[in-house]
Amino acid sequence: MLGSERDHAENRVQTRVIRDYIFKIYTYDQRYSNGIVDRYHWITISRVESSAANDRSGEALPAGTGQPLTKAELRVARLLAKGLTYQAVADQLVVSYHTVKKHVQNIYQKCGVNSRFQLYRWMERNDPKNDPAHPEWHPVGKSRTECRK
Repeated sequence: MLGSERDHAENRVQTRVIRDYIFKIYTYDQRYSNGIVDRYHWITISRVESSAANDRSGEALPAGTGQPLTKAELRVARLLAKGLTYQAVADQLVVSYHTVKKHVQNIYQKCGVNSRFQLYRWMERNDPKNDPAHPEWHPVGKSRTECRK
């Protein structure tokens, strides 16, 4: 499931669906100056929801504060929706881990969500980039080149 250990895994996420479950496998390499590399793996497992359950869970999400996300919070939310870890988001945006953590707290409060999955669902419905009329539109978690294939 993880592939060969010879693959270079610089902060990546693999998603597999097996029966009624979604497995997300996160891989993170910690490199040290002496050449040693520690590879960490962790897995999140969630149940695939039926379409009827999806409709119900969408209605059950709290409304949040109604305040719009700042540009920085929106960038963080989009990266989290792609499956990046807090550390990977911090590295990509060149900010500290703690800054990302504070942005996530604000995002969860403003969006009225309590988990990454709820945030992902919220982003699918509310991110302006998910409107086909938007000039930068593409499905959450995919680049424009992936969508063209």
